[in-house]
Amino acid sequence: MILTNMRNKVLRFIFTYTIIMLSTSTMFGGIVDNKGTYAWVDDLRYIIKDNSYSSQNGCPSEYFDSFDFKDYDGGATLVGYRNMDDIVVPSSISVDGKEYLVVCVMNAFYNSKSLKSVVIPSSVNDVSASFPGCKNLERVELSPFIPLLASEFLDCSSLKYIVLPQYLQTIQGHNGCFEGCNALETIILPAVTPPTCRDYDFTKTCYENAILYVPSEAIEQYKIADGWKNFYNIKSIDEYEEVENNTDSVCLLPIDDSSYCVYDIMGRLRLTKTNNDGLNLLEKGIYIVNGKKYVIR
Repeated sequence: MILTNMRNKVLRFIFTYTIIMLSTSTMFGGIVDNKGTYAWVDDLRYIIKDNSYSSQNGCPSEYFDSFDFKDYDGGATLVGYRNMDDIVVPSSISVDGKEYLVVCVMNAFYNSKSLKSVVIPSSVNDVSASFPGCKNLERVELSPFIPLLASEFLDCSSLKYIVLPQYLQTIQGHNGCFEGCNALETIILPAVTPPTCRDYDFTKTCYENAILYVPSEAIEQYKIADGWKNFYNIKSIDEYEEVENNTDSVCLLPIDDSSYCVYDIMGRLRLTKTNNDGLNLLEKGIYIVNGKKYVIR
């Protein structure tokens, strides 16, 4: 009897100690199942792993052509954040003198009450379960290299604007990807081939009221493709013009940082590590530089 009580006390101590250690590592950084380490960088929480890079099945070859993994010490997965309204996820982070490529966003914003807008960089190829229940989320710009979406935006009831991945292949999952997203107004989808989509991935209200912008050469394909054909308004991306009070400038020049990246509205990298003179070669349009939008008219 005495031995049994002692054993139970020891087991309770071990269990309590384990829970405390796990909680401490979660809050303040520490080892994650001996394969990764938690790290906070600019109010964003990551799991970092040396010499490890994750990618979804079906990740396009263009993704691997876009990054020289030898330039990085490992990969990072964004898993949380401290309350912020607008977030631009960086493509890489520095921790203890090492550089990590941000390749995944997982459960990072689930059920957030504060998030209003987010930009996911082209380094990311997976955003699993990161946005369901984000009731105040209004704007999302996804990496072009995400091949699969499931129920990522379930019940994002305030979502109005989204840029979907250029290399998106499939929308799947038990629930509709945009179930409950009745506020959607603008959907930009640069994929030339319509991704696999089901009728219930968008709501009836969305099909009736939102405008789907796709490549001009693919409009007819979208008009007969399952799911996408339900949209009342399908237009060319070329027709899209964003008119907002928060547009930063009518000119990209000057930009002081010589190592910036310039993306077009379709998520394609147009310039990188160039000087200001290179910006003069860009045609008219909307561009994203360091997470901000600029217009050349």
